[in-house]
Amino acid sequence: MTEHIVDPKDGQSTQGQRNPGGKPYFRLNHVRTFLQPGDTVTIRPGTLPGDWFWPTTSGTEDQKITVKGADPHNPPSITGAGYNGAVINLGFAGRYHYTFQDLAFSDITCESVVNLNAGASHNEFRFCRFFRHRNGIVLNQSHKNLFSNLHMVQAGTTSGTGAGEHIFLRGSSDNLIIDSTFQGAGHYAIAIEHYLYSQNVSTQNRLSGNTIIQQDGGGGIALALDTTHTTVDNNRIFYAGGGVNYPKSGIQCNSSHNTIHHNLIIEPDNYGISLEAYDFHSKHQSCIGNEVSNNTIVDSKQFGIFVTQRHDEEVSTNHIYNNLITGSANYAMLFETYHAQAGNKWDTFPSDNSINGNLFYGQATLKYKEGVHDVQWLNNQPNCLENIYQDPKLDDKWVPGIPTEAGYYDTPPIHEDPDPPPVEEPPTTQVPLRGEPIIMEGETVGIKIYW
Repeated sequence: MTEHIVDPKDGQSTQGQRNPGGKPYFRLNHVRTFLQPGDTVTIRPGTLPGDWFWPTTSGTEDQKITVKGADPHNPPSITGAGYNGAVINLGFAGRYHYTFQDLAFSDITCESVVNLNAGASHNEFRFCRFFRHRNGIVLNQSHKNLFSNLHMVQAGTTSGTGAGEHIFLRGSSDNLIIDSTFQGAGHYAIAIEHYLYSQNVSTQNRLSGNTIIQQDGGGGIALALDTTHTTVDNNRIFYAGGGVNYPKSGIQCNSSHNTIHHNLIIEPDNYGISLEAYDFHSKHQSCIGNEVSNNTIVDSKQFGIFVTQRHDEEVSTNHIYNNLITGSANYAMLFETYHAQAGNKWDTFPSDNSINGNLFYGQATLKYKEGVHDVQWLNNQPNCLENIYQDPKLDDKWVPGIPTEAGYYDTPPIHEDPDPPPVEEPPTTQVPLRGEPIIMEGETVGIKIYW
């Protein structure tokens, strides 16, 4: 187990020379051919322009290879064009059991900052920072990797329909993306789909505890093209679609058998959550058997939840329950089959989807086909029960509604207590104001959020 020192200021060695005279290496790529399982590469503060890392060996489960900054508070900065399409390339030979931490990447001009390809697995990226790149981390058929406590700012472009992701998974499974911050991705902050060339699906991934701020970008999270059995939970998504002139969602799902729950979505420009089925470049995308539950969608500029079925694809047997939708500018929920083929319109609402126990605060109108409906109508539909409308005029005096013979909840009566017990005031909940969610301290990106 050897520690290799890289010093961008005082390093002496060159490519192919192994620490002559005990001097530090000058660049990261100078050390890549000398690594063995259990080794550590420590990079001192400074800037490494045009550096890259394409290792020739892998670590093991018990002896990982670690690449880290010497000072977590002053991480080394890697800039430039990289090599062969990436700066950190663990692809082609499928490298595994690497840990990267306390590094900064900025103004990377190649296709992606990190490329995990051809089975690269069991790698970890922790406490790394990424600023201004085309794509941040791209996984092609790579599995069981961990990404945690990352800060990623400005990916791709917002021109047209937007292009560029901070993290893009294709045909990759069992990866974990947690506790990270993403801002200003041109297309989606995180996107998952199948791998085009092999048609391998992406499955069993989890996205949890992340903060996504897209006032200058596109959508939040996209589950597309054969993404299945993926869990999206406890994420906070602000201003999705705020930087593009094309509809984007806080969370878009055009795939099947995924779980989307306990997410907070604030002020999306278009849709909080969308369930979509349509053909994309001759690829079929149905939306079947997803669970959408316990999410909070606040102040959507169009619709809280958008359900659309187009071409000959199908949106069915999805379970939408226990969500809170408030302040939607147009409709709390929109169900649209206008672009579906003639034989693929819904015969009856909600076409084997179930919509139960959702709370609509203030705005409770729903649109299906050409009709605009209320919660009473919704609860009279098949597989739709106990959805509730809360009148904001009732404020904290609102209590759970009383079921009527029709099976829906009326706006409940106000129960006055002539001698109510004292109630401790809960803490005020605040969210970042548009344009003020980021605190820049040196190169550190922080989020000011109060819960």
